[in-house]
Amino acid sequence: MPAASPSRPKVRSRASLLIAIAVVGAVLLAVAAAVGGRLLWEESYRTIDFPPDPTLDDRENLIGQWVVREATLAGQPAPRFVGRGVAFTEDGRLLMTDGPRIERGVSFPFQVEPSDEPLTGSVKYGTQPAGSILPSPVTSLLYRFEDGGLTLVGNPRGGAAPTEFSSTAKNGYLVRRLNRME
Repeated sequence: MPAASPSRPKVRSRASLLIAIAVVGAVLLAVAAAVGGRLLWEESYRTIDFPPDPTLDDRENLIGQWVVREATLAGQPAPRFVGRGVAFTEDGRLLMTDGPRIERGVSFPFQVEPSDEPLTGSVKYGTQPAGSILPSPVTSLLYRFEDGGLTLVGNPRGGAAPTEFSSTAKNGYLVRRLNRME
């Protein structure tokens, strides 16, 4: 029986090393593409300050496409919501998307209930997408036009409608600050 060649293990270790380098390279390339893609995506839309038009009612001021610029959930920053789109349409639909473009997303009927405080109120919307055969319970969002944008407050835990414009560990609210898209 021939003796094992001393170079044989080196070949295997070189092959293993090359495979490891290829795997690490692929992972780094995927991460770079994801980060670069996110940066390109974030630059693919522009927002504007939106002082609401005092001659319009709140519903008319809400109509349009918005993008989340900042979010807080249960008192903690919630970056996973940043960049998501929200649109209020003239035909009474509320659309929510994972990205800023409102080309596709989940659509709900909505109605606006202004409060006595100017530029503040609640938006009630069905929690089932349009056309669903399931019953549609109603969910409420508080809204307020402020700082050149729109603040929406929801209760992702379900249950009672939000009652304040802040997010704490106790109330568990999701506060989103949005800017109007150009």
